[in-house]
Amino acid sequence: MKKLIFIIFGMLFAAFAFPMALAASRSEEERNTETVSGEEGGETGSGEYLFSSEPVFSSGTSRDESSAQTAAPEKQDSPAVPAELTETVALLSDGEISEISLEELVCRVTAAEMPALFPEEALKAQAVAVRTYIYYRLEHPVKEHPDAAVCDDPNHCCAVADRDALVVSWGDSGDEWYSRIEAAAKETRGRVIEYGGETILAVFHAMSAKATASAEEVWGGEVPYLVSVPSPRGEREYSVWKSEVYIGKEAFAESFLEKYPEAELGAGDWFSGVELEPSGYVRSVRVGGVEVGGGELRCFCGLKSACFSVEEGTDLLKFTVFGYGHGVGMSQYGARAMAENGSTWEEILSHYYPGTDIKNR
Repeated sequence: MKKLIFIIFGMLFAAFAFPMALAASRSEEERNTETVSGEEGGETGSGEYLFSSEPVFSSGTSRDESSAQTAAPEKQDSPAVPAELTETVALLSDGEISEISLEELVCRVTAAEMPALFPEEALKAQAVAVRTYIYYRLEHPVKEHPDAAVCDDPNHCCAVADRDALVVSWGDSGDEWYSRIEAAAKETRGRVIEYGGETILAVFHAMSAKATASAEEVWGGEVPYLVSVPSPRGEREYSVWKSEVYIGKEAFAESFLEKYPEAELGAGDWFSGVELEPSGYVRSVRVGGVEVGGGELRCFCGLKSACFSVEEGTDLLKFTVFGYGHGVGMSQYGARAMAENGSTWEEILSHYYPGTDIKNR
């Protein structure tokens, strides 16, 4: 299982060029669903029209479809110093390596990944997931920066907020809001998530669909604690849970045929043969007779997740999308919903990473 988790780790951080981000976590785009105040904002679920002349479509391999063979980082011959033996961690930022307090890094990553006004128990769950991720990186260094445990590139490791800049951007409430992040880290200090005595790969995403996705569904490898679990009560009530994207059929056909010249996009229905994963995310769909992975089509069309349906009109394609992100591991809005319903941070993590234990380092 160690080898499999390590491969999936590489897929997630080296190849998942969307998103969180997916960094350990989630993408820059996912983080932008909140306003700088830390409240729910950004995408509201209203219809979005995409007409292609500009980068409406993306090419290349979807992160969800990435190859583990090419993306997996190699473990170094000299293991990193365990975090329990030092109070600092090497961080690569803007091309330079510096030492940073482990708990300060937990605060800065948590501040970059979750809105400060989320409930306290959700912030604590996020802080523990972030700390667990840092430990995992210490235990599994990567060849891209062997002398630094993590970097501040959200497409490879994780976003790292600048505390002072963030506080200033929040205005008069800046210090108060950041203190919520610091309190969440302090009250969970030293706590990490383990499975079978080993640090887990604590991936997370913005918002799940009707359920979370499993690692096997998204990356092709089974991980016992990254399985599909039901979305909690209340998560679907947030405005960003459902979104709509409209794409002109002519623009879609032009871009799709560049990548799949064998497709037949003439008269009649273009989409057929939709296959769903047990979690409800799209496994594959035939487009003009060509089978395309759900994650690949999500990336190609700029959809928020691979849980979607499509309606074909005379001139437009309408995609109705549920959730935001790859769907594996902890849903941040799900953590918010659970906290608002009275769950503790331990219960939140137990729900999203079944079979794991919380340990004190």
